[in-house]
Amino acid sequence: MHGSLLRIHLANGTHNNGNGDSAGNFPQASDMSLVEYDCGLEKLAFDISQLCHNESHPNFTNVGSNIAVYSGNVKNFESNITDLIMRWWNTSIENPHLVNLTSTLNDTGMIPFLQMANANTTKVGCAYSVCDHTPHCPTRPPYVVFVCQYGQS
Repeated sequence: MHGSLLRIHLANGTHNNGNGDSAGNFPQASDMSLVEYDCGLEKLAFDISQLCHNESHPNFTNVGSNIAVYSGNVKNFESNITDLIMRWWNTSIENPHLVNLTSTLNDTGMIPFLQMANANTTKVGCAYSVCDHTPHCPTRPPYVVFVCQYGQS
């Protein structure tokens, strides 16, 4: 399931916070639950993917969506889903200033990770759409917009 194993490492305090020389692990979580798949969130993710944009909602309120654009061969997309999810998760290492999981306005680069790691995130639904082109670039080859929408119980 989407990110469950990753969240288990985080909850157990075994996920590195990426703070360079002073790197340690994020603290253990006392209230993190497993994520359940939600078909209603999948439908919302599909609706977002149909827009063919690479933009998440600008106001991060702990749960929302992660969006990735895959520009490789559309036929190979499904074999790359894990890589896209890991790219979101690894923003915790690429943006090393977060010590715990309390986000601030400075943490916009880590929002993909925070969406997945937040203890309040208890549901997820993912979907994708194949997009032919964008209005400002009609010669662009087909690409895939992959979206995971997160929610709370």
